[in-house]
Amino acid sequence: MNEKIKLYENFCKLNKLDISSESAKEFTELIDEPNYDADILSEEYVDYAKDLRTKKARLNNYTKAYKISNRNVIAKVLMYESARNDANNTVNLKLVPNSKYPGKDTISFLDFLNDAIDDQRKYIIDKDLYDPLEERDVFTLDYECKRYLWLIKKLYVNYVELWKLDEATRIGEELLSLNPGDNLDILDSLPYLYIANKQYSEARILLNHKKLDKGQFYLIKAFLDLVEKKEEDSLNSLLELKKLNSHIINMIVTSYNPKNLSNLVTEQNDYSYAAYIYVNSILMGEKEMDLIKKLIIAHYELFEY
Repeated sequence: MNEKIKLYENFCKLNKLDISSESAKEFTELIDEPNYDADILSEEYVDYAKDLRTKKARLNNYTKAYKISNRNVIAKVLMYESARNDANNTVNLKLVPNSKYPGKDTISFLDFLNDAIDDQRKYIIDKDLYDPLEERDVFTLDYECKRYLWLIKKLYVNYVELWKLDEATRIGEELLSLNPGDNLDILDSLPYLYIANKQYSEARILLNHKKLDKGQFYLIKAFLDLVEKKEEDSLNSLLELKKLNSHIINMIVTSYNPKNLSNLVTEQNDYSYAAYIYVNSILMGEKEMDLIKKLIIAHYELFEY
């Protein structure tokens, strides 16, 4: 039996993983195709590592994933991220095996992400996977191109973490241009970044985006109308939103405790964190901006993979 298959089986047994039947079937049927099963095993390590509690444990498993398949750029980025000092957004390269930055002890995580994006862009162009003149929806179908988009989204979220709104909105706009179908859910946050940055005209332009959820549409419009002192229009938008989801209206008229952040993000409701942003954006002090940042980051961490 192929050695990688044995490694896969032992890994699953040791870690008591609940591997999908599809993944198991692929392993049993592809014994003669070792290049392919390395990719699958690498992905399994990534999926396993993301739920581990400590950075050290995650780093160890992301490193294994990247060693098994060095084409797994997601494993590579998560490996470097696990060696990141969150306080100053720098990566401790001493913790990264075979770092691609010899002679350096640290590197900005932003610089690393931009390098990774450049490398992935060169790869997909060299492999003729990406033609800028093609329809964008065709571009997003290729797996390596999806990884490219994932990298850019990682950069987007990092800019949100640093609360660099000009850079974050620029990257968000790029993601929507590359991926107008928005399967990365950028429309769930970009309008609110515009609002936080007082870019109200840009937020209003997004109201015309074909993929914007109808509930989000009314929520954004209600706020923008309020900013422009169109109180009656704002109220009408909220009434339309109530027809779609009365729970949201209850949230808007009720004072939410900031301690309930995690509950808001994990609620089975499409607009839960957006509604909280709406409520707190009206005054938009430093505290409220910090809550917007935390909510957006938590939202994307929840749907990371």
